[in-house]
Amino acid sequence: MAAAKDGLLQVGEHCQYFACHRLDFLPFQCPECRSTFCVDHRRPELHECTAVKSVNLAVTSASTVTGSDRRLGSAERPEKCYLKDCSTTINTTLSPATKCPVCRNNTCLRHRIQHDCPGAPAVKEKVGPLSKLTEWKQKQQQQQQQQQQQQNFTTEKMVNVLSLFKSKTASTSSSIVARSKAVASLRASAKGDSNIPVDKRVYVFVESQLAPNRMSKAEMYFGREYSVGKILDKAAQRLQIPNLNNTKNEDKDRLRVFHVESGQVLDFSTKLALTKVKDGDTLALIKGLAIS
Repeated sequence: MAAAKDGLLQVGEHCQYFACHRLDFLPFQCPECRSTFCVDHRRPELHECTAVKSVNLAVTSASTVTGSDRRLGSAERPEKCYLKDCSTTINTTLSPATKCPVCRNNTCLRHRIQHDCPGAPAVKEKVGPLSKLTEWKQKQQQQQQQQQQQQNFTTEKMVNVLSLFKSKTASTSSSIVARSKAVASLRASAKGDSNIPVDKRVYVFVESQLAPNRMSKAEMYFGREYSVGKILDKAAQRLQIPNLNNTKNEDKDRLRVFHVESGQVLDFSTKLALTKVKDGDTLALIKGLAIS
């Protein structure tokens, strides 16, 4: 408290360092000897503190000292935040220290919850618009990769199916004359609905590798207005292959019609007249896009 002397208000205190005695309006109190000093002699090693026999203090920059030292009336010492990666000086007027109730270490306000403490609660990361956009992009990329993998898988299976019937394709298309003879023989032996007019029939070979112990090849004819689904039903019945398409949802468990000559899997709803199937071609019954 300022005192009046000779009618004048006395503000501040004189530095108690024997070589100074300068009047300081904001004096510092030494935490060791409890004496009062000016700003130039506030640290123990600067005023030859008698309470400290061995002083081993690191020299800090002027800006750090100014912001770290406490004013008169404080007995706490400035120190670093307990978190190793934090450079904040705590126990100062601008940056008070907080003590963790679990590990009892002093931290800055920023790391009072999140620090190297096994009992400290985890801090949830804030989800902003940018992070949401990044997450959405990652999901889109994953979906594109899955679609590309599915396309590659489909292409690979198609190649395998085509190569399986490659010998059949080569034998039937090697010679026009030979093919004509094969078609004539096919028309004579093929089975189908006799109500279909002759000029509306398509004569084909039907094959499958799904039932090796049963009939795996047959000569049949179908109406041009037949859907591929109807052809599948009749061909499966003729080859004695169970058709469970109505009870199976996954493509790997469903029967499909594969046109060997074009290398295409025909859609169930497409009419035969709208496909590339012609007399003498081969239709293979496969399961999904793979031969089981």
